[in-house]
Amino acid sequence: GYDRYTRQPAEAPRALLEYLRIDDTLLADSSEDPLQTGYLMLPEGPLLVLAAPVPAEDGSLPPVGTLIWGRYLDSLEIQRLAEITRLPIRLQPYYDPRLPDRYVAVRDLLSAGAPIVTRALDEHRIASYALLEDVHGNPIVILEVEQTRDIYRQGQSVILAQAGIILIFG
Repeated sequence: GYDRYTRQPAEAPRALLEYLRIDDTLLADSSEDPLQTGYLMLPEGPLLVLAAPVPAEDGSLPPVGTLIWGRYLDSLEIQRLAEITRLPIRLQPYYDPRLPDRYVAVRDLLSAGAPIVTRALDEHRIASYALLEDVHGNPIVILEVEQTRDIYRQGQSVILAQAGIILIFG
């Protein structure tokens, strides 16, 4: 392994090794779709993974192994993504029994097949939600991205200006 923050070699996470011992989905030889991507929910949190077969020296099949890349969606990674997008980003565990009410409402919509759900939080902010699923298609995390309602506010200003014009010029 490799720790991108310390830039030092690191052991593969024990939870990942245990997962691969129990479930070899990422290690399966699939000539139809050699690259596999998705998320794993590990005790440390959600892990974005990509698995690719390592071909034999002569390029023949079957592969001689699998190379797995992973990146935890931890607070540092979420902060990095928020800085890149300049938007507040949050993750909530899908099965959390203490899930805040606003997530419970969208969880049902996301589970019903809506890829993205957008809701007004108040007059100034909206939030969009997406469901992150594990490599088997099971929901693991609700992703929330929040942004200001600039277009809504501009529309309100236009409506007020039009109302003022109508009142003045009748």
